[in-house]
Amino acid sequence: MKYSVPKVNSWGWKTENETWTGMIGMIEQGEVHMGASAVFITQGRAQAVDFTMPLLDFGYTLFIEKPNPYKMAWNSLISPFTLEMWWTSCVSLIVITIFLWLALHHPLYNNNKHHHTLTDLLMSVIGIFFQQGNELCHQSISIRIVILTATLTAFILYAGYSATLLSFLTTDVDEMPFRSLQEFLDDGQYKLGCIKDSAEYFFLRDSEDPLLQRAFTEQMNNELPETNEKGIEMICNSSFAFLAPEKFILLMSNATCNIRVATHRLFTMYLSFPIQKNSPYRKLFDRSIHALRRNGMLIKLWTEVWPHKINTIEENWISVGIKETVLATTVLLVGAVISIIIALVEKLLNRKTKQNNDKPVHQNRRRGRRRTYSRKVTDKEILYNTGLQLA
Repeated sequence: MKYSVPKVNSWGWKTENETWTGMIGMIEQGEVHMGASAVFITQGRAQAVDFTMPLLDFGYTLFIEKPNPYKMAWNSLISPFTLEMWWTSCVSLIVITIFLWLALHHPLYNNNKHHHTLTDLLMSVIGIFFQQGNELCHQSISIRIVILTATLTAFILYAGYSATLLSFLTTDVDEMPFRSLQEFLDDGQYKLGCIKDSAEYFFLRDSEDPLLQRAFTEQMNNELPETNEKGIEMICNSSFAFLAPEKFILLMSNATCNIRVATHRLFTMYLSFPIQKNSPYRKLFDRSIHALRRNGMLIKLWTEVWPHKINTIEENWISVGIKETVLATTVLLVGAVISIIIALVEKLLNRKTKQNNDKPVHQNRRRGRRRTYSRKVTDKEILYNTGLQLA
């Protein structure tokens, strides 16, 4: 038996001048009769050569680094409750404030109606909802019942919010940014990649599926890895989605990051031996492959040959950075800025109110002096006129 080594170190791909390279090119040109190594069946290769019965099938999917659990989204603070629950909480706050205002303004408590405005009561109820207590102290049972209702409502909402948030933070759930190829394209934050000049690369390039075509033209990374080890490094070091067989997860035991399957099976490729077109030996090989599959030898060879792990990659620490604390820092800064602005506005309003209150006092004093002076002058005149009359 004679065998030949391909002129290029590749399985073979189609060039721009419509010729094939590598092992597929040598079979098409008649230099060799059959390839001794199984390759994936693609539409382009099937037009150049024939293939034996498939040995194995591989489902392809996307692998990405597990999203950072410390990274909080802008909506993470409101995610524990649904929108309907937040609206219900706001309505409850307003309703409790109105009932408290009505209770304080009951005719039996007219002496207290000027001490608490509706705004003051709203801020007091908000303080109760934020576990800050309140300064309302009244002997009325109805008012105490309203305050107790506000406290119990706030306690239930606070317990539900805290429990949901803590369970979300402490539960290790793989929440992927996308679960399908369409969601991957809509997300647009990850670059797509696969082994350079591999069957999956040319499968994407030559595919007639609109989603696969769009993924190849829009999201394919400029730099592609040449080995699985390099692909894993790119996954851990950048926003890189690696297209590989589903069983590729078996190689992840020594990766420096947590790699997860991001999508369901995108497509299936079959592994087979390439052979010349209309070869008389094809049926012979098909019969032998069928016998190996029937007695379980293909599965045995698969488990023995397929590597269970790759070479160990240097492990690095994953620390919490500034980006992970942007949300909490922003909330604190916004709260501080709003507090300062409100304090300045209140100071200006108080100063203006004080000026308005002081102005009538001076005017009243001047008017009082004028009246006193005028009254004294009038008395003298009266006495003077009276003395003249008596004289």
